[in-house]
Amino acid sequence: MSKEHITLQEAIKRNLAIRESYHKLEDSLNGKRWTIEEDALGFLTDAALVGRLAMAYEKTWPTADTEGDLKTLLPHKLGECVWWLAALADRMGIDFEKAIMDFVEEKERDLP
Repeated sequence: MSKEHITLQEAIKRNLAIRESYHKLEDSLNGKRWTIEEDALGFLTDAALVGRLAMAYEKTWPTADTEGDLKTLLPHKLGECVWWLAALADRMGIDFEKAIMDFVEEKERDLP
């Protein structure tokens, strides 16, 4: 089900379906689902990897395969961070799409 472009609403829906699949895997492997805190730690781990890959992009953090990492791993981790944020918002009862729009609109109003 690959598309060149998807709406934010469709991305959120698909992200949550994937997260539900991971919950089932966690149930079978651990006997319980990850907590919200564990999800947040998963997000922070991936966000930290984005930071390291940004350093690799700027040539201040060497990796074993910088060119390959920047081509494949960096886009993957950026997408994964959005996936985690959608999952965290859902688990905490926050409308992720509204949160993004509210933030963007606030910045548009506040910045010159």
